[in-house]
Amino acid sequence: MKRWPIITASMAGALIGFLSTIYVGMAVALHTSLTTTANVVLVTVCPVIYVMWWRWWLVPILNAILYGGLAFGIAKWRLGHKQSHQISK
Repeated sequence: MKRWPIITASMAGALIGFLSTIYVGMAVALHTSLTTTANVVLVTVCPVIYVMWWRWWLVPILNAILYGGLAFGIAKWRLGHKQSHQISK
């Protein structure tokens, strides 16, 4: 199984988590509220954003684990699916 999808997904998750934390932190610092669309997008791409109020530095780590785990699960499923559908000779 190739590891690059898992590493790429983890790095993308960490980057998304970091940028989401910065975005929400700036909104809080400026005493503005996020629009409904921004809330939906944040919860979709960074479902662990609500951890920010407890420990903001966990958001990129948890997001990287989430996306890395998803990439690992999808890669394992695809490998199993491919092996189960091969024709035995």
